[in-house]
Amino acid sequence: MALCDVAEPMLQVADHIFVIRGTASHTEGTGGVEDIFAAEIGAERTEDGSASWWVLRAELGGVRFDATHHPPTYSRRPWTRTSSVERAAAILAADYLKEGKAADVPKVALWAHVHFSAAGHGLGVHGFFLPPFKLVGEFGHRLGAGAHVEKVGGLWFLCQGGEVLDWQWELWRPKENKVWVSTY
Repeated sequence: MALCDVAEPMLQVADHIFVIRGTASHTEGTGGVEDIFAAEIGAERTEDGSASWWVLRAELGGVRFDATHHPPTYSRRPWTRTSSVERAAAILAADYLKEGKAADVPKVALWAHVHFSAAGHGLGVHGFFLPPFKLVGEFGHRLGAGAHVEKVGGLWFLCQGGEVLDWQWELWRPKENKVWVSTY
């Protein structure tokens, strides 16, 4: 199966596709793999012609979105996940305000790097840490994430008239190995 084949269901229903560049060390420097993938699936291009985005600031259904791969802060502890996405949303809002761009503060902020799902509000911004889109690899096993695999998936939004009418996680539990039992 080619990399682009996994995007086919999304391509069938989406009006526009945006690809956000991730961690450079995972994907050949400055987003080379993401840009090739984005070009092959016909993703929307940046003003400079790139097929993938470092930062996507978009208005969808009248709702301002801000999407980047890396959040300004996070915590992996189960009891701090929600507060960390709230903190990230507040930092983002504060950055816009500090720059004198109060009218540009997004309603929704999206980050993916953390590989777990979390949602929260900070200074009026709905912040979301997105679930992983792939199974645990070598690095995840090195961090100890292989024994307790996060659900993979994404997030849907219904936006109209400048309001988020609904949002919903789309999550799937990966198949786990069965417990090996001794026959003695």
